[in-house]
Amino acid sequence: MSDYDAEFEKRFDFQKERQRHFGDEAPVAVNARNAQIEDWTPSMRDWRSWVKFELPYYNPNNPIPIPTVEEIEAARGTDDDITQNLPCSASVYRVGAFAVKPSSRPRLLHASISTDHGHRLWLMKKLQEAENLMYLEKHCPDLRVPRVHAVFEHQGGDPLGLMKQSPNRFPDRASLPTYYYAVFELLPGKSCYPEVWDTPSKGAKATVKRKMGEQMRLLRAVPPPEPAYYGRIYHQGWPTIVSPLLHSAPYGTQLGPYDTHEAFVNALQESVIWRRVLQISDRFYESENVP
Repeated sequence: MSDYDAEFEKRFDFQKERQRHFGDEAPVAVNARNAQIEDWTPSMRDWRSWVKFELPYYNPNNPIPIPTVEEIEAARGTDDDITQNLPCSASVYRVGAFAVKPSSRPRLLHASISTDHGHRLWLMKKLQEAENLMYLEKHCPDLRVPRVHAVFEHQGGDPLGLMKQSPNRFPDRASLPTYYYAVFELLPGKSCYPEVWDTPSKGAKATVKRKMGEQMRLLRAVPPPEPAYYGRIYHQGWPTIVSPLLHSAPYGTQLGPYDTHEAFVNALQESVIWRRVLQISDRFYESENVP
C-alpha cells in the first residue's frame, strides 16, 4: 500500500462510506446495489439530454456531398476499413475525403438496439465528440482537428456486416437496427505506435514535438466562458461513464457543471471515495472473515 493510500484510509471510514452510498457495508451487497443504480433510466436514454445540437446535423459548409450509406457499407473489409489498423473495437471507414464512424454493434440478445448499453454508450461519446469538434471549429479555426461534416441516423444499412454474420437474426435489411453515423474530415497521418516513433531521427521527433506544442497552445488559448465553470461546453455536465467523476448514478447522468472551485473539488473527493468503497481487496475480505 502506498503512503497516499495509507493516509487516505486513515482519514475516511470506508464502512461508513459504504453505508452512506449504498445502505450496506457488505461488499457483495454493495456491488449488487451499484449495478442496479447504474442501469440506464428512461430520461438518460434520450440523446437530447447529452448535447445541445439537433439531429440530423449537416455542416452547411460541406465542400462536397457526404458519403451515402451504400458507400460506407462498401468500405467494410477493404483497404478503406481503417479499423483493421487501429487498436480499438469501434469501426472507422475511409470514404473519399471522409472518415465515417457507424454506431457500435447491437447485442443480438435484444430485440431492439434502443435497449443496448454499448450502443447508447457509443452514441453518447460520439455526439459529445462531434459537439466538441464543432465548438473548436467555431472558436479555434486554426486548430488542426477534423471538421464534423454530418451526424445522422439511418435504418437499412449494414455497416458492420450483421446480415452475413448472423443471417438468422438479420435475414433482410428491414430487420437491421437503426445506426447512427458520424462523418468527419479525414486528416492524413500515422498512428504513433512505439515502433513508428522509434523510426524518425531526433530532428524529426523535435519537429513533431514542436508542432504538437503549437497545437496545444492554440487549444489552451480558446477563451473560457463567462462566468467560468467546471464542465463541458455550453454549461453542461460530464456523464458519469466517460469522465473522471464517478458516482452512484444511472448511466448517462450528467455530473456538474460546477460553478465554484470548492464544488468541483468536493465532487472529485466524492468520486475518489466512491471508487474506493467499491474495491474489494484481500484486506477487506480478511476483516469480514471471508475465505
